[in-house]
Amino acid sequence: MYLLQGRAADAAPLIARAVELAPYNASMLDTLAAVQAKLGRCSEAVASEARAIDALPEGTSAGVRFGYEDRLARYRTRCTPAAAASPRGP
Repeated sequence: MYLLQGRAADAAPLIARAVELAPYNASMLDTLAAVQAKLGRCSEAVASEARAIDALPEGTSAGVRFGYEDRLARYRTRCTPAAAASPRGP
């Protein structure tokens, strides 16, 4: 919910804990990647999304798999590091 509200920083510790509890859950890894991308942690987002794809169960539909692969491609090409995206104030 925090991610949908644009509150990735609030979501980060919660999804990190969820992944600790369910390290092979594709949905959790996908959400972790989304949070990391929103925070500008691009290389981590790419790695997490790749792990999510690897964690998809056998028989996952092509449409669902495509969604994951599409997000991975976006993180690889359009993610902007947070330091460059949002300059810090004093």
